[in-house]
Amino acid sequence: MNPARALVRRRLLLPILPIMTFGAVAVGQTYYKWTDADGIVHFSDQQPAAGKNKVEQRDLIPPPPPPEPLGGGAQVPEGSEAGSPSGPPRVVILEQDSPRTSPTSVRIFGKVKNVGGEVAGGVAISVSAIDVGQGNPCLQTEAEVSPSSLKPGDTGTFDSNIESPCLLGNSPVSLLPSWQP
Repeated sequence: MNPARALVRRRLLLPILPIMTFGAVAVGQTYYKWTDADGIVHFSDQQPAAGKNKVEQRDLIPPPPPPEPLGGGAQVPEGSEAGSPSGPPRVVILEQDSPRTSPTSVRIFGKVKNVGGEVAGGVAISVSAIDVGQGNPCLQTEAEVSPSSLKPGDTGTFDSNIESPCLLGNSPVSLLPSWQP
């Protein structure tokens, strides 16, 4: 094989090799990493044949247990009703969608709710995206929520069109609620 072509192939495959390998490996499983005589790094769930240069045995760390469901065994303090909001304001997204409207724009819309026990003011949706080619953050903006102030238990809506060259190439869009007490 042409050495220049081999170098290009190696540069293309090396960044995605761990993703391909780890995608197929079960959580908590042992895997092996070694570098061959040509300098190529290998990953496998099977121990390589004897004679390989410095083989590292590694274990994937299992994920943390899922959070306990709301109301799952939690006791309600005296003097409060079960299910009544308490504590500081906390806004969550109940519904969301973000269809593409052009190669560089997306429409975001949905519904938020204050599940905390105090008023949430200045409620907005933080919109961010990462450049799929570089892996760098390239979009950070806010979308308005109406109404922008939510009492405990109240809901609001958002609907906004976002235009950015960062969205070219199907960059994933992330939505997070923001608010002030």
